[in-house]
Amino acid sequence: MIEEVDNRLREWGASVLEAVAPTTEIRLAPPGDAGAGPAVSLFLIDLLPAPPATAGRRPSLQLTLRYLVSVSAGDVEVAHRALGALVFAAMEHPEFEVELGAPAAELWTAFGSTPRPCFMLRVPVRLERPAPRVGRVTHPVEIRHTRTAAFSGRLLGPGDLPLAAAEVEIPALRLVTHTDLRGYFRFPAVPAEPARRQVTIRAKGVEKAVTVEREPADGEPVVIHFEVT
Repeated sequence: MIEEVDNRLREWGASVLEAVAPTTEIRLAPPGDAGAGPAVSLFLIDLLPAPPATAGRRPSLQLTLRYLVSVSAGDVEVAHRALGALVFAAMEHPEFEVELGAPAAELWTAFGSTPRPCFMLRVPVRLERPAPRVGRVTHPVEIRHTRTAAFSGRLLGPGDLPLAAAEVEIPALRLVTHTDLRGYFRFPAVPAEPARRQVTIRAKGVEKAVTVEREPADGEPVVIHFEVT
């Protein structure tokens, strides 16, 4: 992927400079001091993160390549002419982003080169990922209906006193309700099966998980004794 961008940038740079400096060498090496003829350095200096594209069934992977673009030439006017043509062409390019500003002096020291005008060129790169294969459906679709019923109960504390404003949760269904002033709670519709149900009670700063049977057939609510110490 990166080498494709390298080649595309070299072709782009050559086409931009064809009219103003046709003999300019386009290279990917770090910037160096002027040689026999003008040379453009398209040096990849950073790989920057980019958010994944959300289009399609599977997001593609993206990143941004950051190139340091500079020109060296024995004739300063030729170097400036080439650099100006490149920066304005990059600013007009729909896929490129130009970043202006002088890099740190230490960068040129690391390159062993004389500081010169330059700019940063940001180029996006995208890796398309194929959509995951989905197995073929070999059997007819079965629609199963689950019977639902109300689930209600009463929460009693020490001495069989009702616990009001207690939180009652069915974690498996992510359902939460609270007891009323007489300790009653009710879930209007939950699956009728299984008969045994895990319930989490939170009252008086205490949390406990209890297992209860579903509501009796006569419609009486289940009674949960909750000892708060």
